[in-house]
Amino acid sequence: MDIIGEETTLNVDDCEFSATTIKNTDMNNGVISDTDMKNTKFEDVDFTGSRFNNVTFDDVEITDCDVNGLKIDGISIEEIYSFYKENKK
Repeated sequence: MDIIGEETTLNVDDCEFSATTIKNTDMNNGVISDTDMKNTKFEDVDFTGSRFNNVTFDDVEITDCDVNGLKIDGISIEEIYSFYKENKK
């Protein structure tokens, strides 16, 4: 199934979308909740201002990313990394 063109609102509930590709799509102010995204790849995505609440990040890898202003539980990633560098053995 292809959805091409301008849609302003799309509500999807209780569907199977394994191996789905979403490209060149504006999802500003969208909500993704109660969704299984295991082994999903995010590439060239802008998460500016996004919030992740009650999310499992087990075995997640972040590489080649701009993490300016990223906070984990209110602590900036710059502070966390600085603390790590100062205290690693």
